[in-house]
Amino acid sequence: MAVSAADFCKYDTRERKPTDRMRIPVSRSRSTQERRVPDRTSYDRLSRLYDAVFAPIEARLTDAAVDMLDPQPGERILELGPGTGRALARIGASAGHGGLTLGIDLSRRMLTISAVRLARIAEPSPLRLARGDARALALRHASFDAVFMSFTLELFDSRGGAQVLAECARVMRRPGRLVVCSMWRAEPPSLATRAYELGHRMFPAVLDCRPIDLDGMLRHAGFRVQRTASLSLAGIPVRIVLGSAPHP
Repeated sequence: MAVSAADFCKYDTRERKPTDRMRIPVSRSRSTQERRVPDRTSYDRLSRLYDAVFAPIEARLTDAAVDMLDPQPGERILELGPGTGRALARIGASAGHGGLTLGIDLSRRMLTISAVRLARIAEPSPLRLARGDARALALRHASFDAVFMSFTLELFDSRGGAQVLAECARVMRRPGRLVVCSMWRAEPPSLATRAYELGHRMFPAVLDCRPIDLDGMLRHAGFRVQRTASLSLAGIPVRIVLGSAPHP
């Protein structure tokens, strides 16, 4: 069943049929002032330019992360922060009709652009889009074979990132797998990393990502790091990590 450009389809977490015009709610359980969270409005503004400006820069890195994910036919795969849906479309094509691919994003306009992209797929697979908060997913426990993130986890501060990873672990089946691609704070940090971090501190609304210790974050959340790859984005290290789900 294809998603349409006009309507998002919501994945029913109770395993019933998908229904139109339903939304996964954004969690309101904690104050947004409690910590830094991704700014939905900024990504709404960037949505029209994202494919032209940012996607070409990130494309080879995201593609490498999808290669590491290695989605298989029939799998149920969740992507957090799919943006304009480029990786989601590729993941969905690999999962095929026997699987299910769900993309959850906080930006309504990003989701709209994703819906347009997915509607153009010649042989649609079960692809779903929903608006939601990665820190509080309205999804069943152990409902996905794999979870994927590309340049999403580093948008959260340390506490928020830990919550996102805890939710990933909760919704993953065992053994399951998590693949994350992010800006990486390698030690010692490069000159480019230090310059970027300075810009991030001075202009956090513009340079909203932050290089993170990705391996350490996954291990602290209980994931077993199975495979890694180190790449670069304009001189800033980028890390791709494949982890297996923590034991219950």
